[in-house]
Amino acid sequence: MAEHDFIIDNGTGSAVRTDLNNVLQAIASNNSKSGALTTNYAYQWHVDTSDGNLKIRNAANNGYVTVGPVATTNFGLAPLAGATFTGKVTHNYTSSLNIPSGTTAQRDGSPAVGMLRHNSTLNQFEGYNNGAWDVIGGDNSTTSTIADESSDTTCFPLFATAATGDLGLKSGSNLTFNSSNGTLAATTFSGSGASLTNLPSSALTGALPAIDGSALTGISSGLSFAQWRISTLFSGAADPITNWTETDKNVTFTESSGIFTFPDTGYWEIFIQLYGYYNGDSDNAELHIMTTTNNSSYTTRSQSYTSLNNDDGGNLYTSVAATLVFDVTSTTNCKVKFKTANTSINWAADSGRNDSYAIFKKLGDT
Repeated sequence: MAEHDFIIDNGTGSAVRTDLNNVLQAIASNNSKSGALTTNYAYQWHVDTSDGNLKIRNAANNGYVTVGPVATTNFGLAPLAGATFTGKVTHNYTSSLNIPSGTTAQRDGSPAVGMLRHNSTLNQFEGYNNGAWDVIGGDNSTTSTIADESSDTTCFPLFATAATGDLGLKSGSNLTFNSSNGTLAATTFSGSGASLTNLPSSALTGALPAIDGSALTGISSGLSFAQWRISTLFSGAADPITNWTETDKNVTFTESSGIFTFPDTGYWEIFIQLYGYYNGDSDNAELHIMTTTNNSSYTTRSQSYTSLNNDDGGNLYTSVAATLVFDVTSTTNCKVKFKTANTSINWAADSGRNDSYAIFKKLGDT
């Protein structure tokens, strides 16, 4: 390793010769030294043994530019042909990148996944994946003609088979597309309907052919209902009314301490009737349907009144009813309860018949 200031000082013959030898040694070793040189010149070479890199002094003579490691072929720089990059390569320009272009016959003999090229025979870009070459992006082949069919009422979709290679497009008259309204229709259908399940009635429209429906399952009628009865007699005001028993149903409501939770969302019709008696007067006895949409605060959404005017003594009998259509948008937050107020009437109860009862019917989706 050697460095020199490249200045030959005056001296004896022996001293001058030693100085010259030191200059030649510095040149021969590319000014090799650990760390920075003591004396620097613009465009001066320097092998920095501390990191093994060849460096060159910049034009301003105020720093070195690293060329590459001296122990690596080409100083680690990519050759013009056959370079392999093991890290990310960024192309920072706005024009274009030239990629290989050749005929189908000029494809790689042993292609690898990820290869990309332009096929001049097929006039398309292609990539190699899953054991085959496949088109990338647009296909500029002239085998198909594109036309504006945006106003046609009958268009025929085009399909390709699952095979590989150059494929022709296929069509048929059994499947049509109305581009003016976006309707896709099959003019002919054949096959088994064994896997058709859970079809809502709203999806079945138009005239249906005569079929044997004995094997059809899971077809919804669109009507869900549940009926509840008050099973224990109570008197006067109650908020909420409790002691409910579920009877006939095709969906399951849950009830806890007089609070009803819906099985699913939608528009639900709620009907309640109370049948009662009282030996005395009872003016303006109230029945309320109360709902919440936040699972917290309840508001009266429907109410009705009944009165008893007992002039002759003995029990008088009455009934009172209320109804409501409730938009249940959340089964967690939308709930319902019933209450009576401003009364001393004895409200009848029977779990085996509809004395005092409520019925829930789903009218449709929300």
